Amino acid sequence: PPPPLCDRRRSTAPTPTPTPRAMASSSELSAGVVACWKGLRAANPLVMCVTNRVTPQRVADVLLASGASPAMVDNPDEIPEFADLTTTIGGAIYLNTGLHSAQVPALEAIAAWRQGREKAAPIIVDPVAYGATPWRTKKIDEVLAGVKPLVVKGNASEILAISGTTADGKGVDAGSTQPLQCLDAARAVAQRFGSVVSVSGSTDVVVEPGGRAVAVRDGDGGDGDKGRMLTRVTGTGCALGAVVA
Repeated sequence: PPPPLCDRRRSTAPTPTPTPRAMASSSELSAGVVACWKGLRAANPLVMCVTNRVTPQRVADVLLASGASPAMVDNPDEIPEFADLTTTIGGAIYLNTGLHSAQVPALEAIAAWRQGREKAAPIIVDPVAYGATPWRTKKIDEVLAGVKPLVVKGNASEILAISGTTADGKGVDAGSTQPLQCLDAARAVAQRFGSVVSVSGSTDVVVEPGGRAVAVRDGDGGDGDKGRMLTRVTGTGCALGAVVA
């Protein structure tokens, strides 16, 4: 069944009735988001970021503005110690698989660190351009298998590709497939990794490992839609993944 819909636009349309597999009603979801946001700003958590070389400044700025404390770490020699610190003080780790040559050893170091720890900071993975090339797909598969992510956050094309379904991505960008159209794929990925799966788009979809889902609509996809405008700025998806962490 489709997930309940939380519409953040001004609208007089009735809220769909939650199904048995629904995570929450629209009002419950909204209240939960507000509570999480207040908790984030109060806690000022450390977010260790191993991200691509295109957007680290934007990612750090958005984390700071959100109330978190970013640490942009990409030296594989210090990653185990920094990841231990992040775990000790209750932070999180964000991995964005840009996969430039200098980043690959850092991601491998995170995977090796995670395999040797029973207790570890939650890890959020953004599988950038999964499926674009065989090499990239193989490397991201290794990351996902090695780090045991709490959340996999991607666009619809990336989530479709991870599920094994033919996808329509355009390099690092999503194709025409919308998040609600890949709900079954998101549920498959959530079950495969035991992770929450977040699918970003004009209507965002979030799926729990058990299959419960919720959809959050920001606009109608028109030219003036806020979500559409975000596709015109480099790094907004990267920054979103960091805020999820």
